[in-house]
Amino acid sequence: MKRAAVVFALAMTAFSCGPRNYVVLLDNPGGGSGKVIVSNEHGRQVLDKSGSSTTINRAYSAPSSQCQVPPKKVVEVFSAAFAARPPRFVRYTLYFELGSTQLEPESEAQYLAMLAEVRRRPGVDATVTGHADRKASDSQNEILARVRAYKVRDALVQAGVPLDRIEMDSYGESMPAVPTADGIAEVRNRRVEIMVR
Repeated sequence: MKRAAVVFALAMTAFSCGPRNYVVLLDNPGGGSGKVIVSNEHGRQVLDKSGSSTTINRAYSAPSSQCQVPPKKVVEVFSAAFAARPPRFVRYTLYFELGSTQLEPESEAQYLAMLAEVRRRPGVDATVTGHADRKASDSQNEILARVRAYKVRDALVQAGVPLDRIEMDSYGESMPAVPTADGIAEVRNRRVEIMVR
């Protein structure tokens, strides 16, 4: 799977290669830097190494040849942009007791951590997805997965997430974390997955 490149582009006169406008390729949080192509009708420049940059000084000239920007300089110049980035999303998985909307005791800590996270984020939104194991019928599992998801959604609303900023999905038994035969109870499939952004 290709990673998206992390790129900053600003109008500045800060680097030794003296640009007025430039693009800098940075590492992804998970590692690697990907690749970005900067082009106009006069030419193009491929950036494929972390810290590589190109300048775009005039509309009627091609992007400049690459210039390597030291990490310390990137932090210095882009500190305001880094500070303005929203926090990364956080995923939580809550597990439920068999045939119930009651959390498994082991999920209580995750539940409390999720609520604390949404309370500390301004402008928070979330995705909530319900699942079930294959112990009951398809239709019962569909309902149970949806009710579990609604229970978590309601807790998020009480913690301060606006209802219109919560996306809901429910898949019943159709997307198991651990595939099983029909009629098998599996706690890892009785879950609600939450992404907090």
